[in-house]
Amino acid sequence: MNTQQNTQHDIIEHIDPEALTPHPDNSMKHGDGQITQLVASFEQFGFNGVIVIDENDVVLAGHGRRLAAIRAGMKTVPCLRRTGLNDAQKRAYIIADNQIGRNGEWDETVLAQQLALLKDDGFDLDTLGIGADALASLSDGGAPPPAGEGAGVEKAPSSAPAIKRRRGVAAIEDVITERERQVAIEGWAPAHDDTYRGGELPAAAACYALYGSVSQDGCPQQWPFAAEWWKPGEPRRNMVKAAALLVAEIERLDRAEKRRVVMAEAAAKAAARAAERLDRAAAKGGR
Repeated sequence: MNTQQNTQHDIIEHIDPEALTPHPDNSMKHGDGQITQLVASFEQFGFNGVIVIDENDVVLAGHGRRLAAIRAGMKTVPCLRRTGLNDAQKRAYIIADNQIGRNGEWDETVLAQQLALLKDDGFDLDTLGIGADALASLSDGGAPPPAGEGAGVEKAPSSAPAIKRRRGVAAIEDVITERERQVAIEGWAPAHDDTYRGGELPAAAACYALYGSVSQDGCPQQWPFAAEWWKPGEPRRNMVKAAALLVAEIERLDRAEKRRVVMAEAAAKAAARAAERLDRAAAKGGR
């Protein structure tokens, strides 16, 4: 299905996302988690923006949106057709489109204020695409103090330097991409990782970090998984795998702590209800 809508400068075509072809040289990976976030965004805000395609319906920008649209069951998506670009320009545009947007930085004070307002409005913050850890960090440190608290009081300068989050760093981006690959391609979903309570994930990370840069036959004795899962490569690649496995362990610990808190709260509520029943029963007996 293909319909056209004239705009002031361009023609927006509405095309079946399954009829579009991903560009074979697109180097940006879109994990399952990101696609899920995009689908949730479509449900909350609609499909805003366009997918940029060439004269042959090959995607130049919007590969993730295309996958999310297919998952969401959308029959057509708005596409902006760009013609006249040579192959080199197309490849360069794909990289630029993916990277330039990642080079910006949040004003975290303003962002924290807006998140607090949205939370007060009952808005589902999960649809914003910000990770749970980042949300918690912003909620703890970025919100302004209540009115009247600290007004007119000059704060002493912090002795510790402000921590600037590094964005667009290749090493960090590679670790994130590897972690997404582990989940989306290898199938190491959170439920799978939660079964490793005996230190297997950090042990695997240690093996890649310690033994992945030296030549040896077979996998290390300390490798906690089946031998066929020991897949060392170039030293830098092994370090990326090690870091991603440590991230997986940190995520597992975070989930375990959240479950512990939920269970403790549930137990406390159950104990409170039981105490109330006992109090009511004692009150009735005293009568």
